[in-house]
Amino acid sequence: MEQHLGSETGSTRVAVLSGLGGAGKSQVAVAYARGCSDEVDLEMWVVATSRESIISTYAEAAAALGHAGTGDAVRAAEWFLSWLQHTDRAWLIVLDDLADPADLQGLWPDGSRGRVLITTRRTDAVLSAHGRRRIDIGVFSPDQACAYLAAKLEPAVTPQPANEIAGLVEALHHLPLALAQAAAFILDRDDTCGGYAARFADRRRSLVDLFPRDALADDYRTTIAVTWSLSVDAADQLAPGGMCRPVLQVASVLDPHGFPSGLLETEEITEYVGVMAAAPSTPLELAAASPQDCRDALRNLARFSLLTINPSDPQRAVSVHPLVQRATIEQLTEEHLDVLAQAAGLALSEYWPTIERDPRLGQVLRANTGTLADRHTDALWRGAARSVLLRAGRSLGESGLVTAAVDHTERMVREARRILGPEHPDTLTAENDLGCWQGEAGDITTAINTLTSAFYQQDQFLGHDHPNTLMTRANLGHWRGMNGNPQEAVRWLEQALQAELCALDPHHHTVLATRAYLAHWRGETGDADGAARLYLELHADQQRSLGPDDPDTLRTRNNAIYWLGVATGAPESLEELLAHQERVLGRGHPDTFATRNNIIFLHGEDDPRTAATSWKRLLEDQQKVLDPQHPSIFRTRNNLAVLRGNSGDAAGALQDLEELLAEQRHSLPQKHPYILETMVNIAYFTAETGDAPNATRRFEEVVTLSAEIHGFDHDRTIDARTALAYWRSRAGQQHCASLELNQLLADCLQWRGPNNPRTRRAERLRDLHSDAQDSSTDH
Repeated sequence: MEQHLGSETGSTRVAVLSGLGGAGKSQVAVAYARGCSDEVDLEMWVVATSRESIISTYAEAAAALGHAGTGDAVRAAEWFLSWLQHTDRAWLIVLDDLADPADLQGLWPDGSRGRVLITTRRTDAVLSAHGRRRIDIGVFSPDQACAYLAAKLEPAVTPQPANEIAGLVEALHHLPLALAQAAAFILDRDDTCGGYAARFADRRRSLVDLFPRDALADDYRTTIAVTWSLSVDAADQLAPGGMCRPVLQVASVLDPHGFPSGLLETEEITEYVGVMAAAPSTPLELAAASPQDCRDALRNLARFSLLTINPSDPQRAVSVHPLVQRATIEQLTEEHLDVLAQAAGLALSEYWPTIERDPRLGQVLRANTGTLADRHTDALWRGAARSVLLRAGRSLGESGLVTAAVDHTERMVREARRILGPEHPDTLTAENDLGCWQGEAGDITTAINTLTSAFYQQDQFLGHDHPNTLMTRANLGHWRGMNGNPQEAVRWLEQALQAELCALDPHHHTVLATRAYLAHWRGETGDADGAARLYLELHADQQRSLGPDDPDTLRTRNNAIYWLGVATGAPESLEELLAHQERVLGRGHPDTFATRNNIIFLHGEDDPRTAATSWKRLLEDQQKVLDPQHPSIFRTRNNLAVLRGNSGDAAGALQDLEELLAEQRHSLPQKHPYILETMVNIAYFTAETGDAPNATRRFEEVVTLSAEIHGFDHDRTIDARTALAYWRSRAGQQHCASLELNQLLADCLQWRGPNNPRTRRAERLRDLHSDAQDSSTDH
């Protein structure tokens, strides 16, 4: 405070303490006044809740200074202000709890010997004009709050453990008034911090019960609920009248850490605000507010410090203290809360971009959806707003947070079964999503089981030609392919596509998705020409039905280029596609990163040094916008390590890969394909160092995990068994190598036939091993 008011003479020094009701502004003013009592001759405290209160206090001061008035308070106040301007005596005036800056018009204290300190919940521009210094008073820091509460509780009969003090401080979100009232409550009732925290966590208890009038402390005049209610009433008097309260209600069911201000301008919220602000007799069609009305109401709430607007952080531009949220919500009936939760959920869905160009915006929208779902789960599921829960799960998965997507969707399935019932279409849609994210997380067997269950239930309750049934059927075919059965996937998807074309429009999103699956698995069976043809046909149709900028269209274009390259041996340039993705999806989109990765792969063999530089730059860009555990980051780190090993530094590659594996095991399911890929590379570079015994042990681990993920007859498992047999031979385990090679050859003949490349490789390796053994015996 000294730096704002100081003690030097000259023009009047004015400081304005502005902040949320209950933040302790008056207590700061009291402490300052006490600290400078020896420096001033006149110290006056004015309760500035109204213009009349200010004038009457000025008049009383005039009388005390000897003004012989006629009973006219206004003239006495004018005399007092004139006296302040001309006196040589040092003075300090505290204008406490200024309700409206307009009340000070013509009543601002002024004088070369004076200091003025104002406390207010307002943040109007006039409070910072004419050299006045506005100081924003926030809540305590965690350390300040703990020290304050501990000091208040020193007289308690029951000792208060430090961890319980810290827990209560966190529960009350560091608000000084809340801490003061909690301390008084605990002392009066010989309670404990832990006991009070338990009361606070019980949502059946209102703030009126937790912060009663008889628990006021530290010269606070009103309780939290009353303080904020009066502020909302005052804000609602400003134009556009009556809209501040419903805007604050919307903000109170969202994430207290912040949300985009644009949410309040969606159609759902403007309708809610207009209806809640309108008179009961207003026709519904005339009740809607405008986006500008909501913006003005938001500014009015900020003027009374009921919420904070931070233009420098547009994703979290609007934030509300959690206790303000709770006080606001407690004034609403259950029926009103249901309507409010539905409006907020639908607004989130409306605001959510189809393409998440900004990863942080997706993170903020998911956080707000999570807050809404935690507090109002049943209300969301009972109406159309439940669509936002599905959107949040897909956002998690599409952002690479696959494990979190599984957890989120598992919760959705449980809630949908409880609230809607197991046969409801949205319950079954949630189960379909769950199966897909389980597969993406690497748990393919569970994914197939989940999708199979959802498919048969949809077939029974919705019908075999329902779009949801058909989509789940296609997803099931895809994950059968991922389980090591590409031929079965093709057969399944061909049947699924035929059924879809009989029931749906050819350009239905389910039909297009199934065609994309079918093209992929046609290529995985070895038919690169067929895959390229299907992708090119699909791309042409998607351009017509979805548009050239749709993410699915761009993804299909990428796949078409890839399979054309496989089919012709002369891959086309991806640079034009990359430029298109950067323009449409943004430089930080996972699909854009994937294309950059593919470009580096295309040129990496010709110029490893440039490839290393490009991958390092790609990794830096990914780490700026993606979660540290995002699959794209893991993939790039893996590529860098492999390139390092292929450039001759096998030991360095092993070190990088071991670090990567430890992080993957910490953040991914233990049977995730990325973990298997890293283990394969570790085994390979262990072998490159010439350590045959350790290479053998590593390949044994790879075979075990590959069999668990893909099955024993999968190509990747067969390749791992081949490498294991080879390194067993190199490690001197001749008998084991012979047994492995004989069994491997028999399995390849059974599963792949005599002309398959893997069968021929197993046969050559067995013959070489036999020749080596014969040569050793002859020697």
